Parts: sequence; structure tokens; C-alpha cells
Amino acid sequence: MKKLIAVAVLSASVGALATLAALGAPQGPGPLVISVERLMGEQIDPKAPRVNNVLLGATQTANARLVMVSDALEPHYHAEHDEIVMILRGKGDLRLGDITREIGRGDVVFIPRGTPHSFVNTGGGFAGALSFMSPPYDGKDMVPVTSK
Repeated sequence: MKKLIAVAVLSASVGALATLAALGAPQGPGPLVISVERLMGEQIDPKAPRVNNVLLGATQTANARLVMVSDALEPHYHAEHDEIVMILRGKGDLRLGDITREIGRGDVVFIPRGTPHSFVNTGGGFAGALSFMSPPYDGKDMVPVTSK
């Protein structure tokens, strides 16, 4: 069975964390409910970097991020993290290992650690996804993949 996954994440911005505070998110670990639709609307900024992400919450074993991609994520892999992504908005071409497939709203993708992947946004505006990583992603385990 072929496995698919969409996007990776970069470190969260200060503006994104301020938005979470404005939405009533507690500081530190604990139960949390967030309006992702509202957050996506507030985070879409035409001057934003091509990849914008917000740390939504974390436990000792995993974390969740909202990831928004304006154009593309370069090919890379995570040596020490497994990732599950659910596409919330938009569509694009996902490359996972040697497989390329169009994905869109409602698709769920699984990326085992060590699997090269990339994403090209083919829709209008930002593509948005929830990314869950285990162990919790700290922004350091993103290994670029060079073309052969």
C-alpha cells in the first residue's frame, strides 16, 4: 500500500503566537480548543513568507501545527519525526518518495520518518493543513533533499 503525506513545518512566528493568545489559548501545555478556520483567516498575509505556521499545542509525545503554504515546500525529510497531515484548504501536488499525487481538502497523509517529501501549491491563495508530528517537532529536523 502506498503512503502519502503533505507538508512539513518551520518554526512559529511571533505574530502567530500573539494570535493564539488573542484566541484565548493558554500559555504552556494543557487542554486547548482553537478555531482553525478563524486562525487561518487571521494568518493569511500577502507579505507573509511562503510557508507560515503556528504551533497549536504540544504534549510530551507529539505536537500540532497549522501550516500554510503560498507556493511550495522544498524536498526534505525528517530523520527523527513521523508526520501526519490533514489538508484543510486548497490543493497541490505532493511528492512522497517516488510518488507524485494531487491532494486537497479532506485528504490525510502519513509520512514515516526518513521519507523525502515536497509540496507544490496548485490552487489559488494559501493551502492550509494541520500537521501532527511525533516526537514533538522543534524546527531542527528538516533535512534538505538535493536533486540527482
